Amino acid sequence: MPLTPVPRAAAAAAPAPAKKRRCEEYPALAREAERLTREALERIDDVTAWSLEMRASKKEQRQLQRMRKQYRQQQHRAGGVPVPGGGRAEDRSKELASVIVKLLRGNHGPSSAGN
Repeated sequence: MPLTPVPRAAAAAAPAPAKKRRCEEYPALAREAERLTREALERIDDVTAWSLEMRASKKEQRQLQRMRKQYRQQQHRAGGVPVPGGGRAEDRSKELASVIVKLLRGNHGPSSAGN
């Protein structure tokens, strides 16, 4: 039984419409990803959402670094134990948590910006 050869022109023409169709689906996929992200963020508590936003925002990271520096300077000026710049990760996480709590209690930060 001889095999019939597949025409090359027909095989080459098939991927083009599929590629075009996939490009047309990008906006729909982006909308779906945005919807799923929004739903996921609605399910987690405000502090976690705010910390995720902080991680994503370079501007807010720089602001937090300035606040940490000011805090260390205030501690040093007040005669308290200066907070070392290269402290342990546990100390940094406690400091970050206290800053976040202070900001949330003071109605600052991105979570209250839309309210």
